[in-house]
Amino acid sequence: MLGNRYWAFKFILPLLLLAGMCLHALWQLPKVRPMSVHCLAHPTEYEGRVVWTGSQPVLESTSEGFTLRAEGKILRVQSDLKPAAGRWVVARGIFRAPDLLVAQQVKDLGRFPLHRRSAYGVSFAVLAVWLWFFLKRFRLGLRGGLFHPKP
Repeated sequence: MLGNRYWAFKFILPLLLLAGMCLHALWQLPKVRPMSVHCLAHPTEYEGRVVWTGSQPVLESTSEGFTLRAEGKILRVQSDLKPAAGRWVVARGIFRAPDLLVAQQVKDLGRFPLHRRSAYGVSFAVLAVWLWFFLKRFRLGLRGGLFHPKP
């Protein structure tokens, strides 16, 4: 099973399975966990449903809550938490057409872009170290299989 026989099949089958799962998630996720982007595009379809916002910067704080921008449209969030403009937040709540989210939960992410870039940096460093060890040990070739130990 782990030899180099049928290596193309062993390589392509997992990729096809992964692609199928990604397509399934693409089709089903908006139904199971709708995002604010879908609600603003089709407000009557999502009226009264629990909706999630992605991590978004706050445009302005008002007496009722705050506003976010989702795909070029403005989403008003009714909340007790009133983060300052420029802070990043994630919210979950009941959608009210055409552009209101009555928040059930709001999380202030603070300086989210900095944390995201840091996570990307750590991930890239781990990948680079793994590739260095892997390529130090194996060579790539299509004749007789994909990976061969270096002599």
